[in-house]
Amino acid sequence: MAHKSKILSIYKALQRTRQEVFAGDESALSYIRVKIKEEFDRFRKVEDPSEITHLLKVAADSEEILRTKVIQAKQVRANVFQLKSEHLRAKCTNVRETCADCTCQP
Repeated sequence: MAHKSKILSIYKALQRTRQEVFAGDESALSYIRVKIKEEFDRFRKVEDPSEITHLLKVAADSEEILRTKVIQAKQVRANVFQLKSEHLRAKCTNVRETCADCTCQP
């Protein structure tokens, strides 16, 4: 029973992170929402506590990677891309240098 609350918590965390990372990109939001649901449904019948613990770790690691390592780029003209990384600025960790428009501290 304790696993159910952890499963729901990480599921909600993944969905919130998806909304932050892909804000404004409806096709990506929809695709990732479906993929998250499919993955959780795929393992719905797992009952072994150690396997559930392992799957929760995989889900938490996936959420962290999505939150801290994924950015989007939009081509604005030939060979020029605009990066969308606002979700990273509020949660930067281990920053070694700053850029002119970044709120992170080195």
